[in-house]
Amino acid sequence: MNLLVLAYKSLLSRRVTAGLTITAIAFSVALLLGVEKVRMGAREGFTSTISGTDLIVGARGGRIQLLLYSVFRIGSPNTNVSWDSFETLSENPLVQWAVPLSMGDSHRGYRVVGTTADYFDHYRYGQKTPLSLKEGNLFQDTYDAVIGADAAKKLGYENPYGSYVTKVIPGTAADRAGIQPFDYIYGIDEYRTGKEQSLGAILRKYEAGDEAVLIFIRMKKKTKANRKKVYGYSWS
Repeated sequence: MNLLVLAYKSLLSRRVTAGLTITAIAFSVALLLGVEKVRMGAREGFTSTISGTDLIVGARGGRIQLLLYSVFRIGSPNTNVSWDSFETLSENPLVQWAVPLSMGDSHRGYRVVGTTADYFDHYRYGQKTPLSLKEGNLFQDTYDAVIGADAAKKLGYENPYGSYVTKVIPGTAADRAGIQPFDYIYGIDEYRTGKEQSLGAILRKYEAGDEAVLIFIRMKKKTKANRKKVYGYSWS
């Protein structure tokens, strides 16, 4: 009992030093736990982002930069390798599969990834979970695109079968109607794009010089273009 009393009185006489020591120990433990949590979070984040992939190949540059951008879409893109180099790599008998990724562009704050349909066949996340489509189809043509469900909802793209305008030629009917790049067209007159009817299929119902009303979305707002001639529009 006397020892406990002596220890207590000793702490009281050195309460400032003892307090600083206890605080330093507490901060050290908290720092160690924080670092471990960040490490485990980064590891879980990586494994939940991509799985079943053994190698990421890119142009000469920083390995960390390549990993961060190709997997997590963080940072600046690396220089792309040539298509010939990709074909040489994919034809190597030791390579089971290879998927090209071309990055650097964006659409209204969301990263754009150029790739092939093989991306959806081989990309896995989490416990080797494949990608799946909530609605719509995989891209069939050069200018088709697949939009993430969350991005489509935030951007107001309710109809997943429409098409983006990539360029409007000055002086054409599209220009006179006020169509702008990045407008999202999903209907013409009473027709709407759908799983069985693309925008191109709808366009083929018209002849050059016919007039039509385009139904499109601009900045999350549904809009109609003035009645103008179909001939002259440029979209993807």
